[in-house]
Amino acid sequence: MMIDEIAQDFTVRDPINSGGHIVYKVTGKDKEGTFEIERRYNEFYVLHETLSKRWPCIPIPMIPPKKNFGNKDVIFIQQRRYYLERFLRKLAHFEYIIDSEEFKIFSRPQGMNVEKSLERLPKPSIS
Repeated sequence: MMIDEIAQDFTVRDPINSGGHIVYKVTGKDKEGTFEIERRYNEFYVLHETLSKRWPCIPIPMIPPKKNFGNKDVIFIQQRRYYLERFLRKLAHFEYIIDSEEFKIFSRPQGMNVEKSLERLPKPSIS
């Protein structure tokens, strides 16, 4: 299967306000099969930061910057959704990232707090 076809398996859609936070429905496919989860922007942000530290020489795709005010505006939410989906689709080009422990925590948390779990991962060692 071509990389662009694999990337199409990753979607970010249906943003809703849940408890004062915007939550996105995220779907994708990895070596364990398909997944469908709900994620807040901050969980994408922590994933991005974690991946950037884990692989400092790999051009980890960008995500939209944090925004404190106006982040519930419908146009802003749809733009953010688009860029978060683009982030995941670009990550799909790096199979070892999609299969990494970091991404597994994001995509298959099994009841764990994603942010805390990513922060607890051992720091990568330099060989």
